[in-house]
Amino acid sequence: MEKLPPSTPPSTLEKLTSKFPYFILSSAALGLARPSSLAWFGRSPRLITCALAGIMVAMGTSLSTSDFKAVARSPGKVALGVACQFSLMPLLAYASGSLFALPPDLFLGLILVGSAPGGTASNLVALIGRGDVALSVLMTSASTLAACALTPLLASFLAGAAVPVDRAELFRSVAQLVLLPVAAGMGLRRTSPGACDVAAKYSPFASVLLVSLICGSVVAVNAGVILACGPRIFGAVALLHAGGFALGYGVPRAAGVDERSARTISIETGMQNSALAVVLARALGRPDAAVVGAVSATVHSVLGSLLAGFWRGRPLRRAARYCLSVCLKVRAERRREFLACIGANRRGALSSEPLALEYLFGEDEEEPNTFHFFEAYEGREGFEAHTRTPHFKDWEAFAATDPLTEAPQVRFYTEEVGEGEAAN
Repeated sequence: MEKLPPSTPPSTLEKLTSKFPYFILSSAALGLARPSSLAWFGRSPRLITCALAGIMVAMGTSLSTSDFKAVARSPGKVALGVACQFSLMPLLAYASGSLFALPPDLFLGLILVGSAPGGTASNLVALIGRGDVALSVLMTSASTLAACALTPLLASFLAGAAVPVDRAELFRSVAQLVLLPVAAGMGLRRTSPGACDVAAKYSPFASVLLVSLICGSVVAVNAGVILACGPRIFGAVALLHAGGFALGYGVPRAAGVDERSARTISIETGMQNSALAVVLARALGRPDAAVVGAVSATVHSVLGSLLAGFWRGRPLRRAARYCLSVCLKVRAERRREFLACIGANRRGALSSEPLALEYLFGEDEEEPNTFHFFEAYEGREGFEAHTRTPHFKDWEAFAATDPLTEAPQVRFYTEEVGEGEAAN
Protein backbone atom coordinates (compact mmCIF):
# COMPACT_ATOMS: atom_id res chain seq x y z
CA MET A 1 0.00 0.00 0.00
CA GLU A 2 1.43 3.34 -1.04
CA LYS A 3 1.41 6.24 1.40
CA LEU A 4 0.12 9.36 -0.31
CA PRO A 5 1.78 12.79 0.05
CA PRO A 6 1.34 14.55 3.40
CA SER A 7 -1.52 16.97 3.97
CA THR A 8 -1.22 20.57 2.83
CA PRO A 9 0.67 22.78 5.32
CA PRO A 10 -1.18 25.65 6.99
CA SER A 11 -1.94 28.53 4.65
CA THR A 12 -0.83 32.10 5.23
CA LEU A 13 -4.31 32.98 6.48
CA GLU A 14 -4.28 30.08 8.95
CA LYS A 15 -0.92 31.22 10.29
CA LEU A 16 -2.20 34.78 10.64
CA THR A 17 -5.37 33.58 12.37
CA SER A 18 -3.24 31.75 14.95
CA LYS A 19 -1.74 35.13 15.91
CA PHE A 20 -5.12 36.53 17.01
CA PRO A 21 -3.91 37.65 20.50
CA TYR A 22 -1.34 39.93 18.84
CA PHE A 23 -3.98 41.49 16.59
CA ILE A 24 -6.29 42.22 19.53
CA LEU A 25 -3.48 43.46 21.77
CA SER A 26 -2.11 45.69 19.00
CA SER A 27 -5.54 47.10 18.20
CA ALA A 28 -6.23 47.87 21.87
CA ALA A 29 -2.80 49.51 22.25
CA LEU A 30 -3.39 51.61 19.11
CA GLY A 31 -6.80 52.70 20.38
CA LEU A 32 -5.29 53.76 23.69
CA ALA A 33 -2.21 55.51 22.23
CA ARG A 34 -3.92 57.15 19.23
CA PRO A 35 -7.67 57.22 19.83
CA SER A 36 -8.39 59.16 16.64
CA SER A 37 -7.14 56.25 14.50
CA LEU A 38 -10.01 53.93 15.51
CA ALA A 39 -12.62 56.13 17.19
CA TRP A 40 -14.47 56.62 13.88
CA PHE A 41 -15.53 52.98 13.98
CA GLY A 42 -16.40 52.96 17.67
CA ARG A 43 -18.70 55.97 17.34
CA SER A 44 -20.91 54.16 14.81
CA PRO A 45 -23.27 51.69 16.53
CA ARG A 46 -24.41 50.45 13.13
CA LEU A 47 -20.87 49.53 12.02
CA ILE A 48 -20.14 47.64 15.24
CA THR A 49 -23.49 45.84 15.13
CA CYS A 50 -22.95 44.80 11.51
CA ALA A 51 -19.42 43.60 12.29
CA LEU A 52 -20.59 41.36 15.13
CA ALA A 53 -23.53 40.09 13.09
CA GLY A 54 -21.07 39.12 10.35
CA ILE A 55 -19.00 37.14 12.85
CA MET A 56 -22.11 35.33 14.06
CA VAL A 57 -23.23 34.55 10.50
CA ALA A 58 -19.78 33.06 9.83
CA MET A 59 -20.14 30.89 12.91
CA GLY A 60 -23.57 29.78 11.74
CA THR A 61 -22.18 28.65 8.37
CA SER A 62 -19.97 26.17 10.24
CA LEU A 63 -22.99 24.54 11.90
CA SER A 64 -25.53 22.05 10.66
CA THR A 65 -28.26 19.92 12.13
CA SER A 66 -25.73 17.08 12.47
CA ASP A 67 -23.87 19.18 15.07
CA PHE A 68 -26.94 19.20 17.27
CA LYS A 69 -27.45 15.47 16.72
CA ALA A 70 -23.90 15.03 18.02
CA VAL A 71 -24.84 16.94 21.19
CA ALA A 72 -27.83 14.62 21.62
CA ARG A 73 -25.59 11.51 21.27
CA SER A 74 -23.04 12.59 23.88
CA PRO A 75 -24.51 15.47 25.86
CA GLY A 76 -22.64 14.96 29.15
CA LYS A 77 -19.43 16.90 28.50
CA VAL A 78 -21.18 19.60 26.50
CA ALA A 79 -23.76 20.06 29.27
CA LEU A 80 -21.04 20.24 31.93
CA GLY A 81 -19.11 22.78 29.89
CA VAL A 82 -22.12 24.99 29.27
CA ALA A 83 -23.04 24.74 32.97
CA CYS A 84 -19.54 25.95 33.90
CA GLN A 85 -19.86 28.74 31.33
CA PHE A 86 -23.13 30.13 32.71
CA SER A 87 -22.56 29.49 36.42
CA LEU A 88 -18.87 30.02 37.16
CA MET A 89 -18.30 33.06 34.94
CA PRO A 90 -21.33 35.15 36.00
CA LEU A 91 -20.59 34.49 39.68
CA LEU A 92 -16.88 35.26 39.20
CA ALA A 93 -17.84 38.49 37.42
CA TYR A 94 -20.06 39.55 40.30
CA ALA A 95 -17.41 38.67 42.91
CA SER A 96 -14.59 40.35 40.98
CA GLY A 97 -16.57 43.51 40.28
CA SER A 98 -17.52 43.76 43.95
CA LEU A 99 -13.97 43.09 45.14
CA PHE A 100 -12.51 45.85 42.95
CA ALA A 101 -15.44 48.20 43.73
CA LEU A 102 -16.03 49.04 40.08
CA PRO A 103 -18.27 52.03 39.27
CA PRO A 104 -21.84 51.02 38.26
CA ASP A 105 -21.38 51.11 34.47
CA LEU A 106 -18.08 49.22 34.59
CA PHE A 107 -19.68 46.71 36.95
CA LEU A 108 -22.45 46.18 34.40
CA GLY A 109 -19.85 45.71 31.67
CA LEU A 110 -18.10 43.01 33.71
CA ILE A 111 -21.41 41.23 34.35
CA LEU A 112 -22.18 41.30 30.61
CA VAL A 113 -18.78 39.73 29.87
CA GLY A 114 -19.32 37.05 32.52
CA SER A 115 -22.81 36.29 31.19
CA ALA A 116 -21.72 36.05 27.54
CA PRO A 117 -21.31 32.74 25.67
CA GLY A 118 -17.97 31.22 24.67
CA GLY A 119 -15.86 33.11 22.16
CA THR A 120 -15.05 31.74 18.71
CA ALA A 121 -11.31 32.18 19.34
CA SER A 122 -11.58 29.42 21.95
CA ASN A 123 -11.74 26.83 19.16
CA LEU A 124 -8.31 27.87 17.91
CA VAL A 125 -6.87 28.01 21.44
CA ALA A 126 -8.24 24.49 22.10
CA LEU A 127 -6.41 23.26 19.02
CA ILE A 128 -3.13 24.86 20.11
CA GLY A 129 -3.51 23.52 23.67
CA ARG A 130 -4.14 19.92 22.50
CA GLY A 131 -7.77 20.07 23.57
CA ASP A 132 -10.76 18.38 21.97
CA VAL A 133 -11.59 20.73 19.09
CA ALA A 134 -14.83 18.92 18.23
CA LEU A 135 -16.03 19.38 21.83
CA SER A 136 -14.88 23.02 21.73
CA VAL A 137 -16.95 23.75 18.62
CA LEU A 138 -20.02 22.03 20.08
CA MET A 139 -19.67 23.94 23.36
CA THR A 140 -19.28 27.27 21.57
CA SER A 141 -22.34 26.50 19.46
CA ALA A 142 -24.43 25.30 22.40
CA SER A 143 -23.48 28.25 24.63
CA THR A 144 -24.17 30.72 21.81
CA LEU A 145 -27.69 29.36 21.37
CA ALA A 146 -28.26 29.18 25.14
CA ALA A 147 -27.13 32.81 25.42
CA CYS A 148 -30.34 33.97 23.77
CA ALA A 149 -32.13 33.19 27.03
CA LEU A 150 -29.40 32.95 29.68
CA THR A 151 -27.34 36.08 28.94
CA PRO A 152 -30.17 38.59 29.51
CA LEU A 153 -31.52 36.62 32.47
CA LEU A 154 -28.16 36.39 34.24
CA ALA A 155 -27.09 39.94 33.43
CA SER A 156 -30.34 41.50 34.60
CA PHE A 157 -30.41 39.35 37.76
CA LEU A 158 -26.79 39.98 38.81
CA ALA A 159 -26.48 43.62 37.70
CA GLY A 160 -30.10 44.68 38.16
CA ALA A 161 -29.71 45.46 41.83
CA ALA A 162 -26.75 47.77 41.21
CA VAL A 163 -27.53 49.07 37.72
CA PRO A 164 -30.98 49.48 36.12
CA VAL A 165 -31.16 47.18 33.08
CA ASP A 166 -33.81 47.22 30.37
CA ARG A 167 -34.51 43.47 30.25
CA ALA A 168 -36.70 43.63 27.16
CA GLU A 169 -34.00 45.53 25.26
CA LEU A 170 -31.36 43.04 26.43
CA PHE A 171 -33.45 40.08 25.18
CA ARG A 172 -34.11 41.84 21.88
CA SER A 173 -30.44 42.66 21.39
CA VAL A 174 -29.28 39.10 22.09
CA ALA A 175 -31.84 37.69 19.66
CA GLN A 176 -30.85 40.24 17.01
CA LEU A 177 -27.11 39.81 17.46
CA VAL A 178 -26.89 36.06 18.10
CA LEU A 179 -29.96 34.03 17.24
CA LEU A 180 -30.90 35.61 13.90
CA PRO A 181 -27.35 35.82 12.44
CA VAL A 182 -26.51 32.25 13.52
CA ALA A 183 -29.78 31.01 12.04
CA ALA A 184 -29.01 32.92 8.83
CA GLY A 185 -25.58 31.31 8.66
CA MET A 186 -27.08 27.85 9.12
CA GLY A 187 -29.55 28.64 6.36
CA LEU A 188 -26.68 29.57 4.05
CA ARG A 189 -24.91 26.32 4.89
CA ARG A 190 -28.05 24.41 3.99
CA THR A 191 -28.75 26.20 0.70
CA SER A 192 -25.21 26.99 -0.52
CA PRO A 193 -22.75 24.52 1.05
CA GLY A 194 -20.18 25.01 -1.69
CA ALA A 195 -20.03 28.76 -1.21
CA CYS A 196 -19.80 28.29 2.58
CA ASP A 197 -16.85 25.90 2.15
CA VAL A 198 -15.05 28.52 0.07
CA ALA A 199 -15.87 31.28 2.58
CA ALA A 200 -14.64 29.08 5.45
CA LYS A 201 -11.08 29.55 4.19
CA TYR A 202 -11.30 33.28 4.84
CA SER A 203 -13.91 33.79 7.58
CA PRO A 204 -11.72 32.87 10.62
CA PHE A 205 -9.14 35.53 9.78
CA ALA A 206 -11.87 38.00 8.84
CA SER A 207 -13.44 37.39 12.26
CA VAL A 208 -10.09 38.07 13.95
CA LEU A 209 -9.83 41.40 12.12
CA LEU A 210 -13.41 42.38 12.94
CA VAL A 211 -13.08 41.51 16.65
CA SER A 212 -9.79 43.43 16.78
CA LEU A 213 -11.43 46.44 15.12
CA ILE A 214 -14.40 46.33 17.51
CA CYS A 215 -12.21 46.10 20.61
CA GLY A 216 -9.68 48.69 19.45
CA SER A 217 -12.39 51.18 18.53
CA VAL A 218 -14.14 50.81 21.90
CA VAL A 219 -10.82 51.36 23.67
CA ALA A 220 -10.26 54.44 21.49
CA VAL A 221 -13.65 55.97 22.30
CA ASN A 222 -13.20 55.26 26.02
CA ALA A 223 -9.46 55.92 26.33
CA GLY A 224 -10.08 58.52 29.03
CA VAL A 225 -12.08 56.10 31.19
CA ILE A 226 -9.43 53.41 30.84
CA LEU A 227 -6.60 55.76 31.80
CA ALA A 228 -8.59 56.98 34.80
CA CYS A 229 -9.68 53.54 36.07
CA GLY A 230 -7.17 51.31 34.29
CA PRO A 231 -5.72 49.29 37.20
CA ARG A 232 -9.14 48.43 38.60
CA ILE A 233 -10.56 47.45 35.19
CA PHE A 234 -7.61 45.26 34.28
CA GLY A 235 -7.46 43.73 37.77
CA ALA A 236 -11.16 42.81 37.77
CA VAL A 237 -11.07 41.44 34.21
CA ALA A 238 -7.86 39.45 34.81
CA LEU A 239 -9.32 37.89 37.96
CA LEU A 240 -12.51 36.98 36.10
CA HIS A 241 -10.74 35.16 33.27
CA ALA A 242 -8.00 33.58 35.38
CA GLY A 243 -10.66 32.22 37.71
CA GLY A 244 -12.64 30.92 34.73
CA PHE A 245 -9.63 29.06 33.33
CA ALA A 246 -8.75 27.59 36.75
CA LEU A 247 -12.23 26.51 37.85
CA GLY A 248 -13.16 25.49 34.31
CA TYR A 249 -10.36 22.93 34.54
CA GLY A 250 -10.70 21.96 38.20
CA VAL A 251 -14.45 21.29 38.26
CA PRO A 252 -14.48 18.84 35.31
CA ARG A 253 -11.40 17.01 36.64
CA ALA A 254 -13.08 16.68 40.04
CA ALA A 255 -16.12 15.26 38.21
CA GLY A 256 -13.96 12.57 36.57
CA VAL A 257 -13.67 14.14 33.11
CA ASP A 258 -10.57 13.15 31.12
CA GLU A 259 -7.60 15.51 30.83
CA ARG A 260 -8.16 16.48 27.21
CA SER A 261 -11.83 17.35 27.70
CA ALA A 262 -11.04 19.22 30.93
CA ARG A 263 -8.55 21.39 29.07
CA THR A 264 -11.22 22.14 26.48
CA ILE A 265 -13.86 23.06 29.08
CA SER A 266 -11.32 25.29 30.84
CA ILE A 267 -10.60 27.19 27.61
CA GLU A 268 -14.30 27.47 26.75
CA THR A 269 -15.12 28.72 30.24
CA GLY A 270 -12.31 31.26 30.46
CA MET A 271 -12.73 32.76 26.97
CA GLN A 272 -15.88 34.81 26.41
CA ASN A 273 -17.57 36.42 23.42
CA SER A 274 -16.41 39.84 24.59
CA ALA A 275 -17.48 41.50 21.35
CA LEU A 276 -21.09 40.56 22.17
CA ALA A 277 -20.73 42.18 25.60
CA VAL A 278 -19.45 45.35 23.91
CA VAL A 279 -22.40 45.57 21.54
CA LEU A 280 -24.95 44.76 24.26
CA ALA A 281 -23.54 47.51 26.47
CA ARG A 282 -23.86 50.00 23.63
CA ALA A 283 -27.39 48.80 22.86
CA LEU A 284 -28.31 49.55 26.48
CA GLY A 285 -26.94 53.07 26.11
CA ARG A 286 -23.98 52.39 28.43
CA PRO A 287 -20.83 53.26 26.42
CA ASP A 288 -18.61 53.13 29.52
CA ALA A 289 -19.72 49.54 30.14
CA ALA A 290 -18.54 48.61 26.63
CA VAL A 291 -14.92 49.34 27.51
CA VAL A 292 -14.83 46.32 29.84
CA GLY A 293 -15.61 44.02 26.91
CA ALA A 294 -12.73 45.51 24.92
CA VAL A 295 -10.32 45.00 27.82
CA SER A 296 -11.70 41.49 28.29
CA ALA A 297 -10.98 40.51 24.68
CA THR A 298 -7.36 41.55 25.13
CA VAL A 299 -6.90 39.86 28.50
CA HIS A 300 -8.56 36.51 27.76
CA SER A 301 -6.77 36.22 24.40
CA VAL A 302 -3.37 36.71 26.03
CA LEU A 303 -4.12 34.45 29.02
CA GLY A 304 -5.69 31.80 26.77
CA SER A 305 -2.75 31.71 24.38
CA LEU A 306 -0.28 31.47 27.29
CA LEU A 307 -2.27 28.59 28.79
CA ALA A 308 -2.45 26.85 25.41
CA GLY A 309 1.31 27.18 25.00
CA PHE A 310 1.85 25.69 28.48
CA TRP A 311 -0.44 22.74 27.79
CA ARG A 312 0.98 22.14 24.33
CA GLY A 313 4.33 21.22 25.86
CA ARG A 314 2.87 18.85 28.45
CA PRO A 315 2.36 15.12 27.78
CA LEU A 316 -1.20 14.03 27.20
CA ARG A 317 -2.32 10.45 27.36
CA ARG A 318 -3.95 9.72 24.05
CA ALA A 319 -7.06 7.66 23.57
CA ALA A 320 -6.79 4.30 21.87
CA ARG A 321 -6.49 4.61 18.09
CA TYR A 322 -9.76 3.67 16.45
CA CYS A 323 -8.88 2.03 13.13
CA LEU A 324 -10.64 0.65 10.12
CA SER A 325 -9.45 -1.28 7.09
CA VAL A 326 -11.60 -1.28 3.96
CA CYS A 327 -11.54 -3.05 0.61
CA LEU A 328 -13.57 -1.50 -2.22
CA LYS A 329 -14.06 -2.89 -5.71
CA VAL A 330 -14.93 -0.06 -8.09
CA ARG A 331 -16.67 -0.20 -11.45
CA ALA A 332 -14.12 0.57 -14.19
CA GLU A 333 -16.25 3.34 -15.70
CA ARG A 334 -16.54 5.04 -12.25
CA ARG A 335 -12.82 4.89 -11.43
CA ARG A 336 -12.05 8.56 -12.17
CA GLU A 337 -15.02 9.82 -10.11
CA PHE A 338 -14.08 7.46 -7.29
CA LEU A 339 -10.49 8.67 -7.09
CA ALA A 340 -11.56 12.32 -7.12
CA CYS A 341 -14.13 11.78 -4.36
CA ILE A 342 -11.94 9.64 -2.10
CA GLY A 343 -9.01 12.02 -2.61
CA ALA A 344 -11.14 14.95 -1.45
CA ASN A 345 -12.28 12.95 1.56
CA ARG A 346 -8.69 12.14 2.50
CA ARG A 347 -7.49 15.72 2.08
CA GLY A 348 -10.37 17.01 4.17
CA ALA A 349 -9.70 14.50 6.95
CA LEU A 350 -5.97 15.16 7.24
CA SER A 351 -6.16 18.94 6.82
CA SER A 352 -9.17 19.84 8.98
CA GLU A 353 -9.75 17.02 11.50
CA PRO A 354 -7.43 17.10 14.55
CA LEU A 355 -8.53 13.57 15.53
CA ALA A 356 -7.68 12.03 12.14
CA LEU A 357 -4.26 10.39 12.55
CA GLU A 358 -3.72 8.40 9.35
CA TYR A 359 -5.50 7.94 6.04
CA LEU A 360 -3.82 5.63 3.52
CA PHE A 361 -5.12 3.99 0.37
CA GLY A 362 -3.72 2.25 -2.68
CA GLU A 363 -4.73 0.00 -5.56
CA ASP A 364 -4.32 -3.77 -5.41
CA GLU A 365 -1.36 -4.90 -7.57
CA GLU A 366 -3.17 -8.02 -8.81
CA GLU A 367 -6.78 -6.86 -9.11
CA PRO A 368 -7.35 -3.64 -11.09
CA ASN A 369 -9.94 -1.21 -9.63
CA THR A 370 -9.68 -2.88 -6.22
CA PHE A 371 -8.59 -0.42 -3.52
CA HIS A 372 -7.44 -1.00 0.06
CA PHE A 373 -7.77 1.61 2.79
CA PHE A 374 -6.41 2.12 6.28
CA GLU A 375 -7.72 4.90 8.51
CA ALA A 376 -6.87 5.70 12.14
CA TYR A 377 -8.55 8.20 14.46
CA GLU A 378 -7.94 9.30 18.02
CA GLY A 379 -10.65 7.31 19.77
CA ARG A 380 -14.03 6.30 18.45
CA GLU A 381 -15.18 9.89 18.84
CA GLY A 382 -12.59 10.85 16.24
CA PHE A 383 -14.16 8.56 13.68
CA GLU A 384 -17.66 9.73 14.61
CA ALA A 385 -16.52 13.34 14.12
CA HIS A 386 -15.19 12.34 10.67
CA THR A 387 -18.60 10.99 9.66
CA ARG A 388 -20.17 14.40 10.39
CA THR A 389 -17.87 16.38 8.07
CA PRO A 390 -18.93 17.83 4.69
CA HIS A 391 -16.27 15.81 2.83
CA PHE A 392 -17.57 12.55 4.31
CA LYS A 393 -21.13 13.54 3.39
CA ASP A 394 -19.91 14.01 -0.20
CA TRP A 395 -18.44 10.50 -0.10
CA GLU A 396 -21.73 9.09 1.21
CA ALA A 397 -23.61 10.81 -1.61
CA PHE A 398 -21.21 9.32 -4.17
CA ALA A 399 -21.42 5.84 -2.60
CA ALA A 400 -25.21 5.99 -2.90
CA THR A 401 -24.89 6.09 -6.74
CA ASP A 402 -23.80 2.41 -6.89
CA PRO A 403 -20.14 2.85 -7.93
CA LEU A 404 -19.03 -0.56 -6.54
CA THR A 405 -19.24 -4.02 -8.02
CA GLU A 406 -19.85 -5.66 -4.64
CA ALA A 407 -20.42 -4.78 -1.01
CA PRO A 408 -17.46 -3.13 0.80
CA GLN A 409 -15.35 -5.25 3.14
CA VAL A 410 -14.89 -3.24 6.35
CA ARG A 411 -13.18 -4.15 9.63
CA PHE A 412 -13.04 -1.90 12.74
CA TYR A 413 -10.59 -2.38 15.61
CA THR A 414 -8.69 -0.45 18.30
CA GLU A 415 -4.96 -0.05 18.94
CA GLU A 416 -3.90 0.88 22.46
CA VAL A 417 -1.43 3.77 22.90
CA GLY A 418 0.98 3.90 25.82
CA GLU A 419 1.12 6.43 28.67
CA GLY A 420 2.88 9.76 28.38
CA GLU A 421 2.94 10.02 24.60
CA ALA A 422 2.34 13.55 23.42
CA ALA A 423 -0.14 14.22 20.70
CA ASN A 424 1.19 15.02 17.30
